Amino acid sequence: MERLRSNKLFEGLSDSHFERLKGFIKIKNYPKDSALIEEGVHGETLYLLISGKVKVSKTSDNGKELILAIRSGGDFFGEMSLLEDAPRSARIMAMEDCEAGLIAKKDFTKMMLEEPQVALNILKTVSARLRQTNDQIIESFLEREKAGQKQTERFQALFEFSKAITADCEERTLFKLAPVIVIDQLVCDNVKLFLYDKTAEEVSSLDERGTLQQVSAIGSVYTNLIQIKKTLQIHDFTTLEHYRNAEPVSFWKKTASILVAPIIEDRLVKGCIIVKSNIARKWPDDDEAFVAMLSSYVAISLRNISLRKQMLVTEKLSAVGKVSSSILHDFKNLLSVIDNYAKFILKADHLNDVKEYVDKILTSSNLMISMSHEVLFYAQGEAKLNRKEWPLLDIFNTVIQLLENRLKANNVTLTVNVPQSLNYTFDSDKISRAFYNLLINACDAVPKSKGVVFVEAKTEGKTLTIIVSDNGSGISQQVLPRIFDPFVTTKSHGTGLGLAIVKNIVDAHGGKIEAESHQGGGTRFIMTFPLENKTA
Repeated sequence: MERLRSNKLFEGLSDSHFERLKGFIKIKNYPKDSALIEEGVHGETLYLLISGKVKVSKTSDNGKELILAIRSGGDFFGEMSLLEDAPRSARIMAMEDCEAGLIAKKDFTKMMLEEPQVALNILKTVSARLRQTNDQIIESFLEREKAGQKQTERFQALFEFSKAITADCEERTLFKLAPVIVIDQLVCDNVKLFLYDKTAEEVSSLDERGTLQQVSAIGSVYTNLIQIKKTLQIHDFTTLEHYRNAEPVSFWKKTASILVAPIIEDRLVKGCIIVKSNIARKWPDDDEAFVAMLSSYVAISLRNISLRKQMLVTEKLSAVGKVSSSILHDFKNLLSVIDNYAKFILKADHLNDVKEYVDKILTSSNLMISMSHEVLFYAQGEAKLNRKEWPLLDIFNTVIQLLENRLKANNVTLTVNVPQSLNYTFDSDKISRAFYNLLINACDAVPKSKGVVFVEAKTEGKTLTIIVSDNGSGISQQVLPRIFDPFVTTKSHGTGLGLAIVKNIVDAHGGKIEAESHQGGGTRFIMTFPLENKTA
């Protein structure tokens, strides 16, 4: 029983609390090649693997076994079926003789309620698994041959879009960024996002000055458009009823053809993305699929925005569950984009030779999406770092690519002073997340059209110093001492977790982070790392 003490489920738990939980656990042995869990069976047990290895797998349509993961001693599995009260989503087989601790569903529920640390450990572990699988999927797309370059570029555009919405979860941001993404990828003359208010029978959009405007959905061109429930093209706009008085005139003027992608949430039309051309045009199937994917993501984002608004009306420290749910929705957004994108590639004729592999991507992404429905993701977790020597400038350049549209939209001047020769042993995924959070905060803080963000890295003695500074509004002296605490934010739309995550990542690398700021005088974040961790 003492070997269970090192299981991930009990990390951070005091010995006295662990002793109290031992009574819930029963020990059982499983011989090699025996099944611990069968797919489709209703789950009643959580498994804590003490020794041995197991494989998590599903069977593809052609009967081939797809191995999704390998679990070893010290890990746990089977929690999703208990959380969702749903059938098992995969089969788990013993790869060698195994010993496991079993916790019944009723005891698992009681344990979660009595020991919040256990619940947090589950969140951390599931989050790490989701991130690991997500990274593998992204990597597989980036490795596609030249024939898939266009699709990869579009996936990256959607990824950047999701990052921007995660950082600034506002309807106005959707109105601004959705058209930009489409215009960058499609041949067209204009794009607009329209949202439909069924109660007021109005359709909203942003005009050229960025002002929100509403037009009636009754007796107008939108009467037909809001009834569309699947993506379609109208090659002759003049066939639409009321096309002559379509508003706003500045958008509809000279329209010849349109592509309409409805935004559907809970089977209700919430709006649409409209791509227009001033000459008769038929957009390719991949263009249509791309806009359909974007509209699907916008629908999820609208749901996420609604949840964020609900969260803001409650006191932050009593809303841990709601905050976690919001963050999980952000992750779910990315996975949904991956899922839709993979479905499109699977249907593409020129990628027939990779269909079997894409089927594996679909299986994994569908599993992750189903898991995300009930799992609350609070933090990035404390998983072991995957350190490797990286050029620091390359890491910053990768992060800046994700921020390119944000920087251009806000007219922010970003200066990077990082020597090309400066390398350090980082976990690139985690440190990229930290840099991304700092740069997003800087972009939000600086004045519009006059924003300046500066990144500098240098070595001083036995220390690597990285500084991210801005000319923004600064942080008040009352908030500054608590700026790295969870749920502390200076934004009206922030969750207050961004800088807490940054500090956790820097701490995990053996570094330190400090903030210097004066209200109205900008902010500097100074990270220091010991050069002993730098590879020779």
